[in-house]
Amino acid sequence: MSRPEALLAALALLSAGCDQAMTEQPKRKPYQPSAFFADGRSSRLPVEGT
Repeated sequence: MSRPEALLAALALLSAGCDQAMTEQPKRKPYQPSAFFADGRSSRLPVEGT
């Protein structure tokens, strides 16, 4: 196997590992409204003194 063929094979394997679901993960921004917690926040308030 020549060097360009090996590089092409490696590139094909690496690109096959990239999935669209990996780039479009569901997430919440801090303090964004959400129904997850009872008070409507998506995250907890920072602990005082930290």
